[in-house]
Amino acid sequence: HVRAVGKGVDQQKQQQGPTSFSLTGLRAVGINCESPNKIKLTDSIHSEVDKLQFVWTLEKQKEKEVVSVPVYLYSNRAQFLFELYFVPVNFDKALLSQRGVALLTNSSF
Repeated sequence: HVRAVGKGVDQQKQQQGPTSFSLTGLRAVGINCESPNKIKLTDSIHSEVDKLQFVWTLEKQKEKEVVSVPVYLYSNRAQFLFELYFVPVNFDKALLSQRGVALLTNSSF
């Protein structure tokens, strides 16, 4: 699973070790990270993701409980990288595509 750590999320619960790695400096478009592996829609255009931590576990989520968020290299969204899966907090997953929700790795382009 993925732990997205945004502003105000408890960063002490993060795991370190051979089964995880982290990315920093990402920007979320249309969403905020509420807690590890959960997202919430927001009216702000961008929000910073302090750390995105990838952790390999044997946990399984039911397909209907998760939503996919595309990750792009640049803000022009020309270079799709991959999708990440999160648990939505009180919203219909159809709203993700309507609002253009995404994660950007480099917003300077």
